[in-house]
Amino acid sequence: MNFSAGGLPLGLTAQIANLAALFGGAVALRIPAYQRPYTWTPVEVAALLVDLLSAFERRAPYYFIGHIVLVKTDRGDMEVADGQQRLATFTMLLAWVRDRLVARSDALQDLIVFDDSARPRLRLRKADERFFLEFVQVPGGLTRLLNRGEAWSDSQLLIAQAVETIEENLNGLNDDTLDAFIRFVVRCATFDVMTADERGGAATIFPTMNNRGRSLSGPDILKQELLESSGLDDAGVDEAALLWEGLEDRLGRNAFAQLVSEIIPVIYTGELLRGPGDLTLLRNAIQRRAEPKAFLTEDLPRYGAALVELRTGTVKAGVHSREVNRRVKRLMTLPDTLWLPAAVAYLADHRGTTARTLKFFKGLEALALASFLNALRADRKEGRFARLLKVLGDDAKLFGPSHLALSPTEHDALLSRINKQHGRENGQRRVVVLWVNAALPDGEVLSLDDDASVEHVLPTSPNAEWLKRFPSKEVRRELCNLLGNFVLITAAKNNRIGNRAFSEKTREYFAQDGDPIYALTRDIARVDDWTADVIRARHERLVHTLAEDLGLI
Repeated sequence: MNFSAGGLPLGLTAQIANLAALFGGAVALRIPAYQRPYTWTPVEVAALLVDLLSAFERRAPYYFIGHIVLVKTDRGDMEVADGQQRLATFTMLLAWVRDRLVARSDALQDLIVFDDSARPRLRLRKADERFFLEFVQVPGGLTRLLNRGEAWSDSQLLIAQAVETIEENLNGLNDDTLDAFIRFVVRCATFDVMTADERGGAATIFPTMNNRGRSLSGPDILKQELLESSGLDDAGVDEAALLWEGLEDRLGRNAFAQLVSEIIPVIYTGELLRGPGDLTLLRNAIQRRAEPKAFLTEDLPRYGAALVELRTGTVKAGVHSREVNRRVKRLMTLPDTLWLPAAVAYLADHRGTTARTLKFFKGLEALALASFLNALRADRKEGRFARLLKVLGDDAKLFGPSHLALSPTEHDALLSRINKQHGRENGQRRVVVLWVNAALPDGEVLSLDDDASVEHVLPTSPNAEWLKRFPSKEVRRELCNLLGNFVLITAAKNNRIGNRAFSEKTREYFAQDGDPIYALTRDIARVDDWTADVIRARHERLVHTLAEDLGLI
């Protein structure tokens, strides 16, 4: 029997496409009803913008976004089986620039709707389709969206927050720079688009890409290349391989991949990778700076040991070890890890005195929180942390302006973001509350994995008794999401308490039932009644406590 080779399996096609091709075709993209709603928080939106701005600034030929899985339908459109969050966010980005740059508006609108201006190129689920069309895809809708006061569903609120995040991160760019940036995005934002003839085909592709098997990772392939080109003899190759595998075991596969794919490349070059799994930058840097043998036997073990210290909270700093590790553990709660290469390089190469180590991590903590809360300009974040790597051995520069020290503007912006309301859908809220808890006297340093959920003392959905005590909707809206209204309790207890009266809540908070009672909850042990004045005063005190702990006041 003869077999012909070549081509893709029947019913499946794949191609590389930029944003212009993806949104400029003749076929509409539709989010099917079985998909979840829009779920990206400002954290994910800001991270995408930071990556795009970084790639734009270094004039990257492309920026790889990832896979998009589409399914052909008998209606003539395409269902989006995977990629909704990215496609919706890019649509909002295009819409924001469309409304900002009049000269570019028609061209950008052509990527948002078809020529007749009635059919959107991307249709969300039925529950959000009309909302997205009216407030995002129709020109001028974003202004109404940002000024809209009515209640939203969770997904619609996240869409509004995504637009706010886009505006916050791009508003500082002048028109010429913004025009060049959006042309870069349309041309260079690159996707691997897989198209299946039927939904069953996509259902096979998506789990296979995400869950099935364990193919060789980028670090696995790099390991083989380096060992082969190291010039080590057989015994040396075996020893280097054992060092690599032992470090991978200590860190875990994901953290080790982060070390090799993200942290060391930045330490070597100050640049991020172009896309997930692209280790070309590290390969070239190893050849220029370390050579394979030195990388395998010196740099990798040294930087790996530093990352182990950070991840396990065992940084050695003499009499300051406890305080340094309190701050390190708090840093490890941040999803934004731009700070991590500088921390690894400091411990591996520039540790210095124990007092210097404490000063370094205290400054790094404030800078990293400012980055996470978007108190730093998005287009300058990466460069700011990259500059730290060049001055880690120079105290005058390291602890001076434009490096660890916040500028007056950044200082005020960070205080403002700590002091603001922290809504449920904002991915920053739990991190800020955990940091406040750790700043209190005898406060625990909790991780994101700890069973510590944020509880509103004044409920977000008040019952009749709470409405009687807080009749003004405006006052409730002001107070409910302030730090002064939060405690930390277990998730099970949070679900059980609901919107009970204050006296009933406190009995649950302090019940001797084996559940932990965290510092933020212990903080209200002597409060007899929950009033607006109590919430406001406590909020000011907690903001002051965290600001003082960070060295901001």
